[in-house]
Amino acid sequence: MAQIASRRTQITLDSLTQYERIGEGWIGKPIANEGGTKKLAILFGWLDAGFKYVEKYAQWYRSKGFTVVVYIGTSREIDLVYKNTLKLEEFDEMIAYLDKDHNLFQAKPPKLALHAFSLGGHYKIKRLVNALHNAGKQLPHAHFILDSGPGRLNSRVYANFYSSMAPSLLTPLVYGAVWGYGFVRARFAGEDQLPGNVSLQYAIRTNNLEGNILGPRLFLYSAKDAVVPAEYILSNIADAKANGLTVEAKDFETSAHVKHAVDHKEEYWALVSSFLERN
Repeated sequence: MAQIASRRTQITLDSLTQYERIGEGWIGKPIANEGGTKKLAILFGWLDAGFKYVEKYAQWYRSKGFTVVVYIGTSREIDLVYKNTLKLEEFDEMIAYLDKDHNLFQAKPPKLALHAFSLGGHYKIKRLVNALHNAGKQLPHAHFILDSGPGRLNSRVYANFYSSMAPSLLTPLVYGAVWGYGFVRARFAGEDQLPGNVSLQYAIRTNNLEGNILGPRLFLYSAKDAVVPAEYILSNIADAKANGLTVEAKDFETSAHVKHAVDHKEEYWALVSSFLERN
């Protein structure tokens, strides 16, 4: 693994939520001790999410005795995955930290939770898993929570995603423009080669050639999600089961994209907690 200079900085949101930056990720230490068992959660935020929003999920894990790593998916990663120029060296410092400070790749690793959001979280997951593979390492058994994704990318999902962020007066124009772009890109590149469809393979199978995520999956989605339609999540669930994975799922029915923990807070975290305990 390449030796790179440390870029450690700190961010403090309040007296209890200090984070240290290591490479492209942020580390938050536990704020409660539950039983003394070492536990690690890696969160993969949605595309270009504000840190403070993803950090709200990190607070729950830290209150349960987890050390938390927070990553944010970025728009830049769409092209990195599409062009297969993944810049995996960006993860070197974090991999070294997880190995040295948490024994993540040793015979007795900590309990591991992975929590990914929407489409953006899965671009980051793919790159991390590929970086580990290049370094001759493999994530241990993990509880994998998938919130509002991944979707099967096509022109419809592209259009839903980008038009959801546009001003209301421009929504139809943005939808049409992005739909056309997505259609042309899929036509020439092949839909299976779209970045999101390459990345989602790490959610639904464990026979990928450049690293895998081993362990059960919990899909959290909603029939009212206008960005990633429930039919695509159901297709992913069926594929994951067909590939021999243990799968649990919950349709929150009424919440919007990446809003399940906001609209159904108690039920959301009860599901996550019981999933982590069971499998």
